[in-house]
Amino acid sequence: MTQSKRFELNQVDYKKVGKNALIFLAPALFVLAADVLKALPDWMNGPYLVLGMWLVNTLTDLLRKFVDGK
Repeated sequence: MTQSKRFELNQVDYKKVGKNALIFLAPALFVLAADVLKALPDWMNGPYLVLGMWLVNTLTDLLRKFVDGK
């Protein structure tokens, strides 16, 4: 890992910025998913709420594995 020169970015810097962007995107995705689930009609809240929570958890796990490189 080499340090980039002043006013320049190298490949390592871009990877760090990308990783941080994904990490900071996660809370925004949680808020968005919660808002979408809240907007569902009352008759859909039961089964679709469970399905929505499964989807949010699956996407969270995928994001965590992607960021960790596993």
